[in-house]
Amino acid sequence: MNTTQAIVEVPEQWPESAAEMGRLMQSVEAAESLCKLIRQAVKQRLEEDMPVDGWTLRPGNKRRDIVDPEGIYRELRDSYGVSPDEFLKCCTVNLSKLQSLFQFKGPEGSLVENKKALDGLIKPYTKEKQGAPVLKKLEGITA
Repeated sequence: MNTTQAIVEVPEQWPESAAEMGRLMQSVEAAESLCKLIRQAVKQRLEEDMPVDGWTLRPGNKRRDIVDPEGIYRELRDSYGVSPDEFLKCCTVNLSKLQSLFQFKGPEGSLVENKKALDGLIKPYTKEKQGAPVLKKLEGITA
């Protein structure tokens, strides 16, 4: 088996140099890529009933989808007096599916026009959150 080994020492204090930090990030990307490839290979071996010392596959997480929300609502309403407002507070709306529905049921117009119209319609009923900043590699920059 051909292998290449690279060791990157973790400094006691992070370097001030932008170039050195860039080189460290390139090492991170390479290591993460290698880790992903190793995980895929180990999983494939285990799926093919080939042993990997110290590792096995466990079943994936189970999830449950609600396939009849109207039926659940009727049951809760009839048995426990749950109101429509109470039930709706338990529900989430899939924005992609809502956009498709609006394109079908909404005003005549292009996809772009209807997306803008729906955005305006739902704005008072939504709250936008900004996620944490994400690292992005600049094109053409090599450390």
